[in-house]
Amino acid sequence: MRSLKSGYTNLRMRDILAWAFTTEVLGLAVLPLVNLWEETAVMGVIQARLTASRGPVVAAVVTGLVFGFYHLPLQLGLPVGDIVVAMAVILVLAVLLRFVAGWLYAGTGGSILLVAGLHATFNAVNGSGLPLAATATVVAVWALGLFAARRVRSR
Repeated sequence: MRSLKSGYTNLRMRDILAWAFTTEVLGLAVLPLVNLWEETAVMGVIQARLTASRGPVVAAVVTGLVFGFYHLPLQLGLPVGDIVVAMAVILVLAVLLRFVAGWLYAGTGGSILLVAGLHATFNAVNGSGLPLAATATVVAVWALGLFAARRVRSR
């Protein structure tokens, strides 16, 4: 059986696939409870309107900053230095995620449900112990898969 060295652990491909499936299923289970409502506000109200009036780049940056800062309460209780570092990382990731979310939203004809699915996927793999590159890869593959499926169905 092939294995993948990751930090101090030796992961088998079977374990990674089982983890990915379980994480995705659990992540999507909270989709209607959290991410759909969050993206209705963030994508449906803020980012979509900013995109129409200011363009996709300004919309992604402004929305990403708002999106990142409303996650600040999750950091409270940490030492100030840790909060600063965590918020810097969150803000960068939030802006990048808003670029992908805006692209997915535009490419799918305005589907908040698919953007919420992207958000749920990100939440499911974020903080999972996977390196940041693996988290970004999972989210990007998911988004590209949805976008491609939507394009094929529309033809």
